[in-house]
Amino acid sequence: YRIVFRLADRIRMDNSEQKKAIDLEIKAIEVAEKEGRKLDIARHLEMLSLTYMQQGAHSEAEAACTRALSIREEELGSEHLYLTMPLSVLCQVKEQKGNLEEAVTYCKRAIVIKKKWYGEEHPSVANSYFYIALLYKAQGMRKESHKLFKQALCIRKNIFEPGHPDRLVSIDSVYPGFIAFILKFVEFVRAIRKSSKTT
Repeated sequence: YRIVFRLADRIRMDNSEQKKAIDLEIKAIEVAEKEGRKLDIARHLEMLSLTYMQQGAHSEAEAACTRALSIREEELGSEHLYLTMPLSVLCQVKEQKGNLEEAVTYCKRAIVIKKKWYGEEHPSVANSYFYIALLYKAQGMRKESHKLFKQALCIRKNIFEPGHPDRLVSIDSVYPGFIAFILKFVEFVRAIRKSSKTT
């Protein structure tokens, strides 16, 4: 969870804070390089790439994260769970740069790794299916997009209880406006019940 909190901190940073964060990560990388701590180098490169993304420096983000991925592959192998972090960042970078097909390729590889470690029915796997579905939708591949949306929804239905927020968000992704419709319907029923009690 630490990397999630660090990512949240970077999102809240202003430009001056982001520049300081970049300088700190670069210095941390230099120290790790001198000490030969390769996995620490990869970790700092990933955080550096996230900060570059917040600045819109997509080429720098891609270069940093590509190096991080290469280090993790060399140290951990090609199917280790820790590879999903740089793969996910590269997917986002490619999307931001408009290279949607390459983004899909990175995301698909992340799914293969996640399924190996987590199994098919896991929220992280469902999230990746959703992301690819959105990428397909952006490319006009509506049939493929809808298929993956439904696949992700099926996973979430099996994981989460009815009424769980994550499950509702999934449904709304497949059937836009579903949640809004349900909320309006609930308000309508409550209004009817309220009026019946007063009469």
